[in-house]
Amino acid sequence: MKRKQHSPQRNSLYSISGIRSVLIIFSLALTSCFDSPMDEQIRFVEPQLKPYVDSFIEEAAARGVSIDASQLTISFGTHDGAAYAVRSTNTIVVDSTSYDWVSGLREQLVYHELGHLYLGREHDDDMIGNYPKSIMAGVEDPWDEGRQRQRLGMRKYYIDELFNPDTKRPDWSL
Repeated sequence: MKRKQHSPQRNSLYSISGIRSVLIIFSLALTSCFDSPMDEQIRFVEPQLKPYVDSFIEEAAARGVSIDASQLTISFGTHDGAAYAVRSTNTIVVDSTSYDWVSGLREQLVYHELGHLYLGREHDDDMIGNYPKSIMAGVEDPWDEGRQRQRLGMRKYYIDELFNPDTKRPDWSL
């Protein structure tokens, strides 16, 4: 049986288009392995704020709460208050000139904002005795009560309450 022979022009045309097709498929396969520009939203954690974010995640894990902060942006900026959180973009902006930041209430400030983002907590201005019930208090702390609470060993209660608003009222508040 005699085989039909293709013209040399036709063979080179098929091989070029075949190679072209393979290259296109290969290129598409490679680009699908990378994030698209829409997924490449830059997420940033200010180095000075990272220890507070890390410890918040550790405190959450110790209480059985899983936090995925991979989409978090937390940075310094200016604001009328000490800080603010935007849930729709997982963004926190901390004013490093605010009283809370300058006076050393940094953990309390960052935890408060992370509580908005990851725990869905709103401000809670209830009082227990002479103290705010929650780190989620929305009132300013002009008399440095936050540092007093830290000195009095109240941190554990406030962190427990942050992750569980039904935490039992502590003895020191009675």
